[in-house]
Amino acid sequence: MILLLVPFYRISLTQWNYAKIMKIINLDSIDKKSISNIVFDWGGVITNIEFRATVKAFQDIGLTSFENIFTSIPENDFFDKLERGFIEPKEFYHELRRFFSKKISNAQLKEAWCKMLLDTPIQRIELLKKLGENFSIYLLSNTNKIHADFYNDFLKQCYSINYKTLFQKVYYSYELGMRKPERGIFEYIVHENDLNPLQTLFIDDTEINVDIASSVGIISLFLTKEYTIENFFKKWVD
Repeated sequence: MILLLVPFYRISLTQWNYAKIMKIINLDSIDKKSISNIVFDWGGVITNIEFRATVKAFQDIGLTSFENIFTSIPENDFFDKLERGFIEPKEFYHELRRFFSKKISNAQLKEAWCKMLLDTPIQRIELLKKLGENFSIYLLSNTNKIHADFYNDFLKQCYSINYKTLFQKVYYSYELGMRKPERGIFEYIVHENDLNPLQTLFIDDTEINVDIASSVGIISLFLTKEYTIENFFKKWVD
């Protein structure tokens, strides 16, 4: 686990105003020759997710208040701790089990917790492969060991691939001890890989993450629900 916060890139108020320009809504204004690196979020960008599926799965096994428990931070900060790698899956299951009035196994809890992870269209897998031929591509995800392990196994079964081989490097919040939108997580990746922020494109479906990445000088694209990465990169891989 890495708990280092790297003070790599600091900007003044004037530079902050300039950094707003780094937040974009499409790729039309960018010359792809100016981009060397692409950093992708995972859930909602590459893999489809549906939080309500997990809410329903917990309801089905007897926990009707899961959504309230999940959003009651910091009272139930074990969700945050799981995504930072501060607790192990078995500790997470133990904390969840306290809210049930009947005996529930770890397997049942895992199945419900992973229901939010849906499909990854094969077109996106192929897109990542094509982009990897011309760019250094990275993955930066707020996730936890349960979801990461589950989905790595899922993709091996579906597509016979090791997910990590699609990227130059994979960064999971639970391995870094940091989460988006913390500024330090972006600074860390830029520093570790010696990236030029102005030659780096970051894509995320959470706007605050895009805002903070932009403040570090990274060109950042907010992926809204009506678009997919296939739409945005069509001209770049044709």
